[in-house]
Amino acid sequence: MQPRGAASARSARTFWPHALLLVVAALLVAGCSGGSEGLEEPLGRDDLDHAVIDGSEQPREESGGEAPAPEPGADPTLQADPVPPPPDAAPGPDLVAAAIQDAAQRTGVEPGTVEVPLAEPITWPDGSLGCPEPGLISTQALVPGYRIVVHADGRDFHYHGADGALPAFCADPWTPDSR
Repeated sequence: MQPRGAASARSARTFWPHALLLVVAALLVAGCSGGSEGLEEPLGRDDLDHAVIDGSEQPREESGGEAPAPEPGADPTLQADPVPPPPDAAPGPDLVAAAIQDAAQRTGVEPGTVEVPLAEPITWPDGSLGCPEPGLISTQALVPGYRIVVHADGRDFHYHGADGALPAFCADPWTPDSR
């Protein structure tokens, strides 16, 4: 039979590593779930059902570039590319159609009267995706994405997004020209 203190010490030794692992995992998950601070709620998939232009989604072409070889004598585990690859394509027709539909709803005009003067890929300077909000902190990493500007009822409406995400309306946009 073991002394009473020995069982307590053994359970404490197994409890704390597990508890620490759980806390670290929770922090990692919480840290990876941001990225759209300062943006209105993105349009949902249901909003796109009527906005798909030709009835099909176009697959995005993969860029075929290879990673550069490490310098001779350099430790390959320390090689990192701090700059993400540039966005590979302009926003697809389904994303543009979603922005048109949202602007038409905001202004009460027919979607057919909404013009699209700009739809382009862009690398956002941080996680606010070009839509910073005072008092909010965003991730400080480059984010490949896109911006769409539509013109409806005499006004411009800006929509920003990260690659693979739906566009979100941005009432007070930052643009590369506004630096």
